[in-house]
Amino acid sequence: MEKLVRDRIPEIMKQKSLNPKITIAKPNEIEKLLINKLKEETQEFEETPCKEELADILEVVQALAVHINIDLKELERFRKNKANKRGAFTKGFILHGK
Repeated sequence: MEKLVRDRIPEIMKQKSLNPKITIAKPNEIEKLLINKLKEETQEFEETPCKEELADILEVVQALAVHINIDLKELERFRKNKANKRGAFTKGFILHGK
């Protein structure tokens, strides 16, 4: 199984006397790996909704933004602007049909 891991995981594993096989992703692989990681973290959050899992999702989203050259402050401004225009997801509205 190959998956993207946090930057300190190889170091932590070595400190525990584990011998992880680690390679570094090529630039053209990172986006796909981050998208897969986002799916993984979302599934983990679905199974165990908690702050830790939600923080993992946010970490991956931020990494994706940096990877595709979106400034995090710009991303937050865009999010706020969209929430102001179209609303957020706080009221729980469900649209049925078309």
